[in-house]
Amino acid sequence: MDSRFRMEVYRPTSRTEVLESFGSDMPLVVPRRGEYIVGIEGPDSQDVLEVESIHHLISWDRASGRTEQKVMVYTKRIPKGGTWGRS
Repeated sequence: MDSRFRMEVYRPTSRTEVLESFGSDMPLVVPRRGEYIVGIEGPDSQDVLEVESIHHLISWDRASGRTEQKVMVYTKRIPKGGTWGRS
């Protein structure tokens, strides 16, 4: 992926297994800690993911002068029908 901006969403409780990766030449909207991600595991998924933490990695390629940003979103599983989304 030759994008300037990348966001990786990791499987619940994993720090190494990427569930989904997104790339863009324009900045991506990054979820905040405590927000919910719904449907990323497919339309039949019965679970919701809650953002536990976010890490940013900014790198610079000296040869090309290109700056890249990678956002790593770590999650935990919230069973569907639980307390998420309730006021």
